[in-house]
Amino acid sequence: MCEFKVLKLNSNNLSTDKVAEDIIYMKYNPQTGESSFSDILGRKFDSKNAFITEINMFENKHEITIIENNLVPLFAKLVYSMNSDINSARNVALELIDAVKTQLKI
Repeated sequence: MCEFKVLKLNSNNLSTDKVAEDIIYMKYNPQTGESSFSDILGRKFDSKNAFITEINMFENKHEITIIENNLVPLFAKLVYSMNSDINSARNVALELIDAVKTQLKI
C-alpha cells in the first residue's frame, strides 16, 4: 500500500516534524482554507493554511511535506476565482496584496 507520512516544514525551512502517518486521502477545502487528511483507519488530521511543497515516493519514503501560512487560503481563493470570475479575481488579488503587506509589516 502507499500510505504517507505528513511532515510539516518548520519556520527555518530546514527541518520537519511528523504530524500524521498512514495517510491515504487528502482534500483541500477552499471555503475554510483547511486541508483534511485521513489515515487508513479513518482518523482525520486537519491542517489550516497548508500548502503541499513535496510529495516523495522515492525509496519507499511515501512522504508529503507541507508548509503552513495564513496567505495560503487567499492564494487558493485567487486561483479558484480566476477560473470562474475575473471581477471576483481582481477583488481577491487586492485582498491578497493587503494580506501580504500586513504579514510583511509594510
